[in-house]
Amino acid sequence: MNLLLYYVKLFLECIFLYTGGIVLKKFLNIGSISSFILVFAIIFSFSIVSSDALDTKSLNKELKSEKVSENYFIKSSRLSTNNLNSRSSYLDLTLYGEFEDVSKYQVLNELNRIRKEACDEGIDGLKPDDYVPLKWSVSLEGISTIRSAEASINTSHISPNGEYFDTVVMDGESSSAENLAWNSDSNITMRAISQYYEEKKNLIDNNGKETGHYKAIIKPEYRTVGTASFRAEPELIESKAEGCNAMEFSPKLLIDGDFGYDNDYIPIDVAYRYLVMIGEEIAMPDVIPVGDIVDLDVPAVFDFPKTSDTVYEVRVGGTLNQCIDWSVSDENIVLISRDTKIKPE
Repeated sequence: MNLLLYYVKLFLECIFLYTGGIVLKKFLNIGSISSFILVFAIIFSFSIVSSDALDTKSLNKELKSEKVSENYFIKSSRLSTNNLNSRSSYLDLTLYGEFEDVSKYQVLNELNRIRKEACDEGIDGLKPDDYVPLKWSVSLEGISTIRSAEASINTSHISPNGEYFDTVVMDGESSSAENLAWNSDSNITMRAISQYYEEKKNLIDNNGKETGHYKAIIKPEYRTVGTASFRAEPELIESKAEGCNAMEFSPKLLIDGDFGYDNDYIPIDVAYRYLVMIGEEIAMPDVIPVGDIVDLDVPAVFDFPKTSDTVYEVRVGGTLNQCIDWSVSDENIVLISRDTKIKPE
């Protein structure tokens, strides 16, 4: 109740007190003081009841007005994180960035050129009739899509969840060998193939330097390949690895096709030990349409140190979508689920 209504109510109560006292004095034949006390008690009792009813009515009217008159908008609450939920083995990190458009025909032409050259030149004991052209696999492309993002933050053949690359499964298939390369070229994939090809000299010279990536390309036992490249948003990542290519191989003749992942983000399972910071208090948008569901972005920071298994030290920022317990100031206004989806009531 605003100030004006309060004074109007007070004025009417005074008039009722005065006239009621005169009427009671005349009909009940009691003194003036007694009559005024009796009327005051009646007004006070009525005021308590009417005040409660008015507050409730006002609240209902206000909520109704927000839902009906304001295009079904209600003001949002502010949410705070309690703690990470240990019921899950990993944290679900949403990593933002860009997947490179890869021409599988350009990739296959270059890989098969390298492969045929190795057979024709007798590299690593190969013979011309050992040449078998690589074919594309949509399953391996899907695996490399995941792995190019994972390896952009944990620069290793070990995924951020602590598992090896060959545990990533797509359509029931997994990778038998993996090439990884990091560069800042405008065409990450083709530059990565050049990086792999540069190892040919190491193999010929037998100088003890890296040859595994090149040998994976020319190995006749591998029949299918898939590749993808990912570049994390610069403001979200601190690393010398600006873009990452993942190339997966299999001895199976797998199905061709286009994986076609064109989102600017990807969910990644990350082990708890890499988490170093999480937003303690998260603000929702100013208004959310009633009945709509809104995803809440929870900022988090992860550190992936330089170890014997990794190439670079990486600090990355992203958002968490699961594994967090939440408290809400008023569940009658908004609800939030464990996967951080907000639904106004």
